[in-house]
Amino acid sequence: MRKIIEEIDLRIINILLKGNNDLLSITQPKAIKEIHESFLEAGADIIETNTFSSTSVAMADYHMEDLVYELNFESAKIAVNACKKYTDLNPKKPRFVAGSIGPTNKTASMSPDVNDPGF
Repeated sequence: MRKIIEEIDLRIINILLKGNNDLLSITQPKAIKEIHESFLEAGADIIETNTFSSTSVAMADYHMEDLVYELNFESAKIAVNACKKYTDLNPKKPRFVAGSIGPTNKTASMSPDVNDPGF
């Protein structure tokens, strides 16, 4: 399901948050719920939380490290509720939630330039 999310949906206190899709679990929980339910309706047994970048390292780019717990908690709650709804509709086909943890957007090398590890 394709959702159109406007920049205004991602703007808090004049901080540009475009690209911070994890924040939608707080600002647009209904949209995230609808996305989860579209996968479950299509037959998915497992859905992922909307937490790919919900780490303090990734949120530091937006100065939102303090929201990491809330982002993860709310994202998990939305996914669990969607799975519960569909499991209740068909108890013989339980639905599950997998936590999504993406890589950081920082290099782990000593060099600040990933293209020049010998820097």
